[in-house]
Amino acid sequence: MKREDTIRGDDRADHQLTNEAAISLRAGDILYGAVVQANRDIQNARDAFKRSVNPDDLRSWILAQFRKHPKGGHIKEAVEDWPETFPQLPKRAFLLSLHPSNEIHGPGARLEARLRWGFFEENLTVTVLLKPDGTPADWEDEEHLPPAQKWARGITFRQVQR
Repeated sequence: MKREDTIRGDDRADHQLTNEAAISLRAGDILYGAVVQANRDIQNARDAFKRSVNPDDLRSWILAQFRKHPKGGHIKEAVEDWPETFPQLPKRAFLLSLHPSNEIHGPGARLEARLRWGFFEENLTVTVLLKPDGTPADWEDEEHLPPAQKWARGITFRQVQR
């Protein structure tokens, strides 16, 4: 006689709920594991970025992208221009967003670029602020940024949930 044959009415419903709860717990464990791994991957990517990228080289590459795309926007093909000396992060999850300021000249003129890589439900975003001549622009709220987010003048890291 099978175990299921010995389970009666209400017991069978309780048994089914127990199985569903166990499946739900396993799915939760898998999800938690994926989130933990994504956080590790983001930390490793940020560390690799800081180790291998010269901030001036990054600014030059960003300025070249603004020259190619002066109106800005989401530039998916920028992944093909990614320098080989920069860390080779997941290309399928890369997006470059270019945001020129409305002010072309003067103290408020600046170019903002966001490099974004997706890791599961999180994004690693590197934001670069430049003056129109390619020199670093200052963050208005730089003193309020957590130390882990700061890297070089005008360049910050953020980990954002999607």
